[in-house]
Amino acid sequence: MEDEGEGACPAGIRRVVSRRAAAVIGPPLLAVLGIARPGVPAAREALGGPVRFRIMRAGSAIGTHTVTLETAPGGDGRVARSVVDVAVRIAGILVYRYRHRFAETWSAEGRLLAVTSFLDRNGSTATLEGRAEADGFALNGPDGAARLPAEAAPLTWWNPAIFRRPLLFDPRTGRALRLRVERRDRPGGGFVIEVSGDSDGIATYDAAGRWVAHALTGDDGSTVTYERIG
Repeated sequence: MEDEGEGACPAGIRRVVSRRAAAVIGPPLLAVLGIARPGVPAAREALGGPVRFRIMRAGSAIGTHTVTLETAPGGDGRVARSVVDVAVRIAGILVYRYRHRFAETWSAEGRLLAVTSFLDRNGSTATLEGRAEADGFALNGPDGAARLPAEAAPLTWWNPAIFRRPLLFDPRTGRALRLRVERRDRPGGGFVIEVSGDSDGIATYDAAGRWVAHALTGDDGSTVTYERIG
């Protein structure tokens, strides 16, 4: 699996995410995370409960992708957990396996506090840890230590508000991503966000901003799609 599949703006090209911008997190992300603050009602149901997808390739189911929300330790903020399991078999023989576990912790004020990642690709494993610091977000992953701006966020797709962030990073490696992001409104409500550059994917959201479908390019160049099952 090459990519993972977690506010109004005009249709068409929106911006290059790696370009520094003044907009950071704002009320939309707080609402999706279910975090209350004055003027922003708690709305955990904006995620619609756990998000579950069946991952499809060439007409066959090859895995699942699930995102769940829970209250952060201490009751302040939220933890979003993404679980991806993929197994490709040919004639009953396992030829490719991919497992990813990712957790992102957000404060009640809407700041990314911590991330943890465990990746297993065909038996080759990698870990990533990150935490908020006073002057940025520190990461330690497969490429070593790195520091990103405090406003950086992981490209986990489930919450479209992340695309307002000035910089997104790969949730498996911690690498800053240079991306081009385009938003298109859908007839009858909802919208599509298409990402290209260092990562690619086409995510579909309903009118409430819930992630309902996804498409991406697999490691072998094949098209992989997500079918919502919960």
